[in-house]
Amino acid sequence: MIRYLILLAALLAGPAAAQSLQGIWKDRGDRIEAADAHISFPREMAGLRLTETHEASHKGESLDNVAEYRSADGALWGSIYVYLPSYGDAALTEQMTDWTIHQVYGPKVTRISEGVTAIGGRADAAIRAIYVNGELKDSGPLASGAAFAHVGRWIVKLRVSGPVARRSEIEAALDAFLSTARIDGKVKTYPVAPLKIADPCPAPTSGSVALFNNGKASESVIAETMVAASESLGYDPKSKVPTAFPANGLSAVCLRGDIVIGTAHYKVWQPSEQREPDIILVQLNDSGDLVTVRKDFMSKGYTIGKAGIGRFEIYGQIDRIPDNSELTRILAGGLPGLFDVRASVTLKPNGDSTINIDPSVLK
Repeated sequence: MIRYLILLAALLAGPAAAQSLQGIWKDRGDRIEAADAHISFPREMAGLRLTETHEASHKGESLDNVAEYRSADGALWGSIYVYLPSYGDAALTEQMTDWTIHQVYGPKVTRISEGVTAIGGRADAAIRAIYVNGELKDSGPLASGAAFAHVGRWIVKLRVSGPVARRSEIEAALDAFLSTARIDGKVKTYPVAPLKIADPCPAPTSGSVALFNNGKASESVIAETMVAASESLGYDPKSKVPTAFPANGLSAVCLRGDIVIGTAHYKVWQPSEQREPDIILVQLNDSGDLVTVRKDFMSKGYTIGKAGIGRFEIYGQIDRIPDNSELTRILAGGLPGLFDVRASVTLKPNGDSTINIDPSVLK
């Protein structure tokens, strides 16, 4: 919801004054470039003009970057988000954004289209969705367009919103964002698709979950750290490492359900074809934060991890994939010591990464 609240604040505010470029953004004349992500956009397009850039979080690190656009009359507002999650997936981002839009815009909001399109001339590299009849306090009916791409290590998210009566302009502006983007020819873009949700998930095995330790903690932490590092670096077409589940929408998923901790609701995903899955994902927000529970084929336990912008943390292991009741219990702190950080991968915008492993794990 973090991404959406930034958009919401801008919709309710007046036009922002132009300012110096912040974060990852660099001046390229009539364009701005997210330099480390190797993607650029015009300062003006389809009736929108750049008004502001800033970092949405991680101030001073250029990991979470926003460029804001407004129409001359202030009625249409667009945004470009370029951020570096440690477990990036365009389809998961689109799905969580869709959920957030329905939560924020109210019961009348309707998604009227969803599909795959090009970005920067790269075919089938962006998910595009259009919404109408959203409502906010003191606003008339609103329309909104969104697009999502996985460019190298980065997630690129595009948004345009305004009065529903001007939906054609909103769609034209979103399509201009997509068509006028320029992506460095050496940078990989991923094929994407809206999340394929099978219904229902195979019934999980129930029962209590316990901490797991078979004496191979050091090997397991090192292996999981290498997996996390390879995923955060993006897919190398010369290697045989597969794209992380759910492969930007190309792998089918099923929804194990929502878990509730306090007042927060989190969706839990798994591969649709597996009754005893090798991985489940707990999606925390639309900013790339999620919890992973992944089988460690070396120790035969299941490692808990947490992905976020610029960082992946590796915790302890449990003895099996939990059902939702047990997952709620352990995420609420029901297994003391499970969430002690064993290792982490920290990402830099320039492509560097740092791996840290707790020395006690290696003893």
